Amino acid sequence: MGLFRKIAESNDLVTGMTSRLGIDMAERMMRNPERETSLVRSMAMACMGCNGHLSCALLQADSDHLDAAPDFCRNRETLAALQAA
Repeated sequence: MGLFRKIAESNDLVTGMTSRLGIDMAERMMRNPERETSLVRSMAMACMGCNGHLSCALLQADSDHLDAAPDFCRNRETLAALQAA
């Protein structure tokens, strides 16, 4: 897989996960675009290193809502903190 495709796939998975966890990233971006852009970039980079892309994509395809990120998610703690905020 090419680098740009991997980046795009990871970004899509992060965006999908935040949506399913009820995290409104658009609203957060409007409040502090610099900080939130950096956060999303960091989460996408962490996601790129994960071997669970297929499992994550299947989970997201089967679920409109999730209570928590899956155990294998490299962004699990970050996403939990965003949910609690």
